[in-house]
Amino acid sequence: MAQRFLTRAREKELLGAINEGLKIHMHAQKYLDEYMEDGKAVIHVDGSDLYDPVSMGRFRRLNSSIYDYVERSANLLSIAIPLRIVMHKVDRNEQENVERLYRTHYQVEIQDILWDQRILYTKMIVMAIIGSAFILLYMFFALQKNDNLFLEILSIIGSFALSETVGSYLLERPRMKNDLLEKSQFLTAEIEFEE
Repeated sequence: MAQRFLTRAREKELLGAINEGLKIHMHAQKYLDEYMEDGKAVIHVDGSDLYDPVSMGRFRRLNSSIYDYVERSANLLSIAIPLRIVMHKVDRNEQENVERLYRTHYQVEIQDILWDQRILYTKMIVMAIIGSAFILLYMFFALQKNDNLFLEILSIIGSFALSETVGSYLLERPRMKNDLLEKSQFLTAEIEFEE
């Protein structure tokens, strides 16, 4: 049978790991200072393996490892810090295309987030209306002294719909806003090419 509760030793071990993580985070500023130039965080990218091997022709895409690397490198950075991406080993003839593909990727991601935000706001409005309607029905029938299962169902549905609205507002909306700002940071990055 698996142990369900933390032992004191395991709790101390976990707290030690958290403290180590905090120490690393405090030293992150030194780490970041090494990568800052002219107020921008500089990320160097090896452009020798640029394109996705299965993409071709006008449907060509950049290798997803480039986006992954840039996003992982910027993970410790604040969204407020502008980025400069320096791509090495990119042929002169490909530089304009590479920049266009890079920006297009993040424009599409931003559009996806904006679409998801619209869906979220619609869901919040609909759930608020449904929840309010069911709570009003509950109150109306409760005042008439109807004490039965029907009242309980109205109460549960209304409460659930309103809690979904509040949960979406407090949890999903800020996460989407943060994702949007993060993708905007990548989209507005200055791109340079070096041989």
